Amino acid sequence: EVESLSHSLNLFYGGVEVKSHGEERIQETLRLMTEKTPVIFQATFIKDGFIVRNDALKYDPANNCWDLYEIKATNSIHEGGRKRDHIVDIAFQVSVLYRSDVRLGRYFHVRLNKEYVRAGDIDVEALFEIEDVTLEVIKDYKKYGLVKERGFLIKLISWLLINISNLGIVSILI
Repeated sequence: EVESLSHSLNLFYGGVEVKSHGEERIQETLRLMTEKTPVIFQATFIKDGFIVRNDALKYDPANNCWDLYEIKATNSIHEGGRKRDHIVDIAFQVSVLYRSDVRLGRYFHVRLNKEYVRAGDIDVEALFEIEDVTLEVIKDYKKYGLVKERGFLIKLISWLLINISNLGIVSILI
């Protein structure tokens, strides 16, 4: 239910959910990407024996790339006294998307806002927090095995050239 609620965020306006099954999911995903659909929910990729279904891919026309959104039905990065590592989930998806030659932009973690208090109808915009975790994934690219990905460093440099001014980064690889 949380993921369905997130689909109504203004950020995801014009989104289309991939609803087909099996191999058709991949073909539908590719068709929607070719059409530059603003937002694709449950985009599916299979590469090298790995399968991912992305919660949301949002097209960034200014940079001709796709931003990845991982939506979690949680309001905390901790569970049972231990830190959840949603970055690993995102990094795995990034790995499969790079292998699938998807031009990626930034990566986001969407979660419930723990400060939200409902008063009347649900205010979807206030219900969620959206955090840009791109730098966390990139800083730890070795930890997550992305450095082994074919062409990852070239794609990383390309991403940096696109986004360095937006993020105010001097050096993230040190």
